[in-house]
Amino acid sequence: MKKIAFILQILIFLSGLSASARSSTLNPDSLCDVVIFKNGDEVKAKVLEITPIEIKYKKCLSPDGPLYVVKKYDVFMIKYANGTKEVIKGDNPMSSNNNNTDEAKKTKEEQEHIKQCEANSRWAHRIILPIGAILAALYITGIVLSGL
Repeated sequence: MKKIAFILQILIFLSGLSASARSSTLNPDSLCDVVIFKNGDEVKAKVLEITPIEIKYKKCLSPDGPLYVVKKYDVFMIKYANGTKEVIKGDNPMSSNNNNTDEAKKTKEEQEHIKQCEANSRWAHRIILPIGAILAALYITGIVLSGL
């Protein structure tokens, strides 16, 4: 009786292995990674390399085909064939982070000059606007009085 139970367990185990082997041979996409772009496009591919700037892959249907290279900041996520996911955190070089590096490149003199110009502009607005309002009031008053 123990031998029969053991043989049944072996048969069930082997049938499970053959079913999983069949499913992987029937579905070649299960061996592919999926590259998901920020614009919503998806490409079934084999990711070969991820650098700080680029992602290199080959399309799953043509592994001997061309090597595709895309900018990392264009990719949202990669779903790997083993089921894991990786959200890509590549920065766009046109993002506000570049403004910080440009600001750092400016000399202290340039930064001080810009601050002084902004301060002068604020001061001028505080003085010129009230003076303009007074002159406009005097002009209108002069027109009104001359018309009487």
